[in-house]
Amino acid sequence: MPFDVTFSGEESARFTRLGLICLNDNEQVTVRVSGREPLTSRPVRITGQVVGGTLDGYLRYLVIREENSNVEYWIAGSNATRSVAVLDITFALENSTRELLLNRVHRNEYVPGLMNTADHSSEWEVFEKCMASRTDTDLGHLLDLLENPASHTLHREVALGIRAFARVAQSKRSLQRQTERRLLQALGLDRYDDDTRIAIVENLGYVGSSSSLCLLGNLVEKQDEVDHVRWAAATALGRLNLSGSVPFLISGIASTHAWTRAAALLGLSRRIDERDRPEVEPMLAGLLTADDQTVRRYACLAISRFSSVQDDTSSLLLDIIESLETTVALKGYAALAMSSVISSCSERRRQRCETVLSGLVLSIRAELSEPETVWGLEFLAELSTLVELHEVAEELYSELTELFDDWRGGYYDALSLYERGESEVQIGGDELPYYRSALETLRAIETNDSQAKQAVLFRIDIVEARLGLQEAIRDWQNTFDPGQLLLLERHVRGLAAVFARYSSTPSPHQGVKRLSERERDYLVGTKRLVEVLAGTIALEATWRRGTANETEIRALLRNLTDVLRVVAEQFRGQLARGPLALASDAYREAEETLGLLENATLAWTDRERGLAPLTSELRRLFGTSTWPMPARACPISGLGRGDLTVLAEDIPGAGTVQNPYMFPSDAPAVVNLIADIHEMAPGGATRARLECEVAGSRQAQTIHAVEGPVRCDFVLPRLTPLSSAVCKFELIFEARDCTQVSAREEVYVRRQNDSS
Repeated sequence: MPFDVTFSGEESARFTRLGLICLNDNEQVTVRVSGREPLTSRPVRITGQVVGGTLDGYLRYLVIREENSNVEYWIAGSNATRSVAVLDITFALENSTRELLLNRVHRNEYVPGLMNTADHSSEWEVFEKCMASRTDTDLGHLLDLLENPASHTLHREVALGIRAFARVAQSKRSLQRQTERRLLQALGLDRYDDDTRIAIVENLGYVGSSSSLCLLGNLVEKQDEVDHVRWAAATALGRLNLSGSVPFLISGIASTHAWTRAAALLGLSRRIDERDRPEVEPMLAGLLTADDQTVRRYACLAISRFSSVQDDTSSLLLDIIESLETTVALKGYAALAMSSVISSCSERRRQRCETVLSGLVLSIRAELSEPETVWGLEFLAELSTLVELHEVAEELYSELTELFDDWRGGYYDALSLYERGESEVQIGGDELPYYRSALETLRAIETNDSQAKQAVLFRIDIVEARLGLQEAIRDWQNTFDPGQLLLLERHVRGLAAVFARYSSTPSPHQGVKRLSERERDYLVGTKRLVEVLAGTIALEATWRRGTANETEIRALLRNLTDVLRVVAEQFRGQLARGPLALASDAYREAEETLGLLENATLAWTDRERGLAPLTSELRRLFGTSTWPMPARACPISGLGRGDLTVLAEDIPGAGTVQNPYMFPSDAPAVVNLIADIHEMAPGGATRARLECEVAGSRQAQTIHAVEGPVRCDFVLPRLTPLSSAVCKFELIFEARDCTQVSAREEVYVRRQNDSS
């Protein structure tokens, strides 16, 4: 039975070192990884074998070949800026492998996670015990070891290990300040090698404050500094909630070292929003033509923060997608940016986007081992779906199908089949077999991943409703009996309920299915169009029954016309052209027929004849209209997941209504919290913020990091000693067009009486 050794994402050097030791011994080792893709923060879970790795300065990663796909992932620490940032990684060691590693330990070699402390010096023993228990006392021991003369190896490992104590250091303001001060002092010494200095700088990104700003900024700007130190400093600045970091990050973008530039871009992308676009967009647009494709990819991510850009910028993004010289990964991130801005693009720019995607040449076979290729294909497919290029989306999803042997293969196959069905509708072919195959494929998927199950269930609902809708339209083409038409109307109204379930605004609490506002609005419009279809069938049934009077028929058509006008107007503000054309053409036909019915100069029998051409034309319009699949759905937990912890520190009281926190009358009332982000939804525009509400006052702080614990402090307004006030905190994830409260905490606070 395998022996498990688990490391946290903060121990990148330790798990990388263990993996490389196993490789050097020619041992095959299976690992289980839970993490996220750092650019878009999508959750990633991988099981596979260690096939490579690097431990060189700030480059600390393993290469894992995933089971069921053979995709090779770079697995790095929780602060990684490429491939996968680890939350935790478990090595499943066979007994023979464990024995070989223990033999190394007995020879006094350092093997993370398997140290036999009896065979080592007291300093190594202290270090391993500290890493195992991780208390504030252990943090003090590590800081002592870092300052005391010792081997370069121990210095390095201690510096690397301190990062795993980020939550411990942040739990108390005094401990955070002490840790930061001692790390800053250590950087002023000459005794450390580059690897140790890199680790110390990295630690400041977790425990630093404004006291670290200038030092980190100067390291980024210092031209003769070691590249990896500058890289670590740019990454640290990207984590810290310091407003003064932006100029330093911008200077980091000018570095000649690609990963320093990438880290600076990532940090900048977490801070900018629409207000910054006039100043920042020209710089980002300039980077779209940089020599290094990694820098260009990160520039695309930053641009995806915006909902609109200049035509020149969108043209550069389309140049990237069109170029035969760019990788699929870079094309994909350019597509991610285009997906964010496409709704605001001019008609000319949208047409060029469609032309570029239609002529897309995919030379991806040489890149199949890179996960960025997978994400790039997804982004390209999503953009193709948004602009209703069904044949292109079908091809892209088909490419993704070939990459996986697990549930994802079936999932992408179903999306490809759905897109093929929409293509058949456009050309008047036989679409129903493709919708049915897509539905059967989705229903056959088996997975234990809860988020995967929710994604599959969402797609099942949408495909099932689309199949039912198209079957109803087909039935309508051949049904003229009033009774059968009324039965068909009730069936169609039942289909509208599926879209209604996803188009309503749910509770913001964690655990509720959320779609982006763009997708939600599309489903609202879709629901109304399905209701229009039902209303049209009801009108035809009433007319063909021959018992309805003139007033009743005119009222039904007037109501139908009013709804079509609203739906057409709604779709004009969206990307979906198929439903827009359907609603607009149907509205025009209905309005003309209504004008005929209300023409009192004609006999009713003459006016009534206009209903037959109307229903015939609406049958044709509904029968040839496409209904794009919603491009993207957020995870089941919504835009993100996270926890909030209120830190009592030395404040008297328990924070309850009976025993509130008591703040002194002669000092500011400050409440400290730790926000721990576990996951954020895919898409470059998602970010997190903390809000505090007390005594009618509301404050907010943006969280620039996308993983791990972040300490935030709120200075409360003037409190009264007469009664307690409830202080409410919320961790909120937001995109451009929707928000979600992921965690809530509340405490009761009060000012001490001056006389006490």
